[in-house]
Amino acid sequence: MKIRWINEEVKLIPGAPKWVEFTAKYPFVLFLPAAVLFTYAHYWNQWIWMEIRSNGKPSSGFF
Repeated sequence: MKIRWINEEVKLIPGAPKWVEFTAKYPFVLFLPAAVLFTYAHYWNQWIWMEIRSNGKPSSGFF
């Protein structure tokens, strides 16, 4: 299945906000917040497991 980076078939509503038009035309933009949140969650998951494996000894002065 081919990924559509630009949606040419979208029919815009007259008077719609510019961000709605942009998101409708470029739907891959909807995945950007999920990518950022996934990266953040992955970092914290690694950090927590590193703390558990080190028997609870603090490895950094974060807190």
